[in-house]
Amino acid sequence: MDTNFDVTLKYVAHLLKYVQVSTHSEMIYEGWLKDIDPLSGNLLLVNFEDSDSKSEPVILVQGHDCESVEVLREDETMKNSIQYFFNKEGLERLKSSTKAVIEYKKRLLSWLEQNRLEIEESEDKIIVCNSVTIHPPYTIEDCISNNGRVLVMTKNLISSMPATSEEAADSD
Repeated sequence: MDTNFDVTLKYVAHLLKYVQVSTHSEMIYEGWLKDIDPLSGNLLLVNFEDSDSKSEPVILVQGHDCESVEVLREDETMKNSIQYFFNKEGLERLKSSTKAVIEYKKRLLSWLEQNRLEIEESEDKIIVCNSVTIHPPYTIEDCISNNGRVLVMTKNLISSMPATSEEAADSD
């Protein structure tokens, strides 16, 4: 079987971008283009953001049914998140204990408050100084911001957080 990679990989420039896929069967799908199968041209779309969205979290569009792919938006932060989420380390982190993550989040919130930072909780995220968003499991790798200076300062503060709450109380 000969594969024409010019056909199967014609949308490779759209990888890790939010796209709208129109099909010959008159269906329209939207999502982040995660992968393209080089043999079949099948497109793998993923959706993370909208829990209210009617889109499925993972959509497989058959390559032979794909009529057009249009880029709706690009987001460097989301691109990095998708790459991180789907690597081995990201998958291992998903397996981490929910209870441990909740306890760590409580300690982190306390630590940020002790350091007099403005914090707010939004769903499962922590927002620091209206600038840095920290996603579960709330490590320095999970901090996202467009403000580099505040991002670095927040990461340094998280790195200096004592291992236990008792150590934090002793340092007061």
